Amino acid sequence: MSRLSRSSPAVWLLAALVTLPQIGETIYTPALTDLARDLAISQGQAQSTLSIFFIAFAIGVLSWGRLCDRWGRRPTLLLALGVYLAGSLLCLSATTIEPLLAGRAIQAFGAAACSVVIQAICREAFAGQTRMRVFATIGMIIPVSTAMGPFIGGGVAALWGWRATFGALCLLGLGLLTACWRELPETSSTPGAPPMLPLMGRMLCDPFVLGMATLIGVANGIVFAYHAEAPFLLIDHWGLNSATYGALGMGVVGGSITGGALLRRLSHHHWTSHACIALGLATMLSAVLGLWATAPLTGQAGYRPGLMLFLGCASLLFAGYTITCSTCLHQALADYQEALGSAGALLGLTYYVIVAAITQGMALLHDGSPDTLPRYALALLMLAGLAYLRLVKPRLCRS
Repeated sequence: MSRLSRSSPAVWLLAALVTLPQIGETIYTPALTDLARDLAISQGQAQSTLSIFFIAFAIGVLSWGRLCDRWGRRPTLLLALGVYLAGSLLCLSATTIEPLLAGRAIQAFGAAACSVVIQAICREAFAGQTRMRVFATIGMIIPVSTAMGPFIGGGVAALWGWRATFGALCLLGLGLLTACWRELPETSSTPGAPPMLPLMGRMLCDPFVLGMATLIGVANGIVFAYHAEAPFLLIDHWGLNSATYGALGMGVVGGSITGGALLRRLSHHHWTSHACIALGLATMLSAVLGLWATAPLTGQAGYRPGLMLFLGCASLLFAGYTITCSTCLHQALADYQEALGSAGALLGLTYYVIVAAITQGMALLHDGSPDTLPRYALALLMLAGLAYLRLVKPRLCRS
């Protein structure tokens, strides 16, 4: 991959940084039962350590995005990783639920910089097709790292207990902090935060940004809805055990690697952004229709061809998700180069709200039926298609 200048950061480091929130969010979930028993708390209290992560993460996205415009990318990220490490140490040493919750909130607040600051770095350090390939590389890693969290955490917890999962996060945070100190250059040439209210008003009145936020939010929301429904479908309906479900889940999210690799190849062939988004949405649509077609086969625990079809369609869904989101993130803030941190924070906050609403919608619609997810996803993709045609494609075709 070509670099634009000597100050361009290493892509491997950017990719490693974006895995931190994903792994930190899920690594200890296989040990929640042991955690609850050891701290003498209810399972509901143990699960609250997950929900507080999302709340603090959303606050962190807005805060670090603002700060990285004011201070620069490198010092902001170094400070955020220090905050993450402090939160991980607090979780590791917690003996009651209160410091554990506080540690999780501090963890999430620090990890949020690995989303918004890394996006700002990518948008200003790389340009054109190179930037698209960078976002494609990062986009293929995020879902895989989300699945890696429970996979790694289950093994670590089985060997050394639930506290060891937070020990692993301390080591990961320390390693990334050291790597950033040694390898990460400053990519912002003119630090300085623009006034927030005028920027917010400008973005709210920008149909292109609203359309991009909708596409990113819907694509992510469908993937999170799949994660919410998949255990019920694969374990309850198909009769898989938890270990098999975890192993197959790694294979399913591997579809993101295929999608990212395809997007990188398409960028070499100079595919336009609007064509790549259309391909991503069409791929997700094909996957959802395939999941709907396999719905009558669920419940037939011995019918393995049907299970393989389901898993293949799910993998295709992740491929389409990666193509869509990577392209959208590459193009969304093309007109906001002077405020990439703050604008990225507002964009991220907008699509996180959409993701939260879609995920909650899936929870409300859940009725145990195998066709609820594909019907819900189909309706969401119709909304995304409308946003693409009316708000996104006209602007991309003009550029």
